[in-house]
Amino acid sequence: MAAKGSGVLMTVTSSPSRVAIPNMGGVAVAMAAEEALIRNLSAELGPHGVRAIGLRPQGMPDSDTIKEVYGLHAKANGITRGQFHDMIEQRTHRKRLPSLQEMAEVATFMASDRASAMTGTIVNMSLGAIAD
Repeated sequence: MAAKGSGVLMTVTSSPSRVAIPNMGGVAVAMAAEEALIRNLSAELGPHGVRAIGLRPQGMPDSDTIKEVYGLHAKANGITRGQFHDMIEQRTHRKRLPSLQEMAEVATFMASDRASAMTGTIVNMSLGAIAD
């Protein structure tokens, strides 16, 4: 990408990168490190025309990974997966969770030239659960 003078590097993190959540193990540390990497890659590759962007969605219940994670958290908390889902949903300003389709639409925009002024940033898709 640097040789061509253009391109977009994009990663997906999660809310534990910014919020302390029990039973997350090393995931929070890994997600925070990934966000730091995006900022550093932007500084390093930006002069060569390459943008670096991160997406930070709240858990998307239509994702197989989140279905599994919500099940594990529900079990650890002695509640059902549905109850855990509702608890997470209520923490957002919109009282809902994002979908995979919404993330795909944001990713498409961020990769496009219409977002060419954005680099070194993490797009907050937490629906207000993390208010920047």
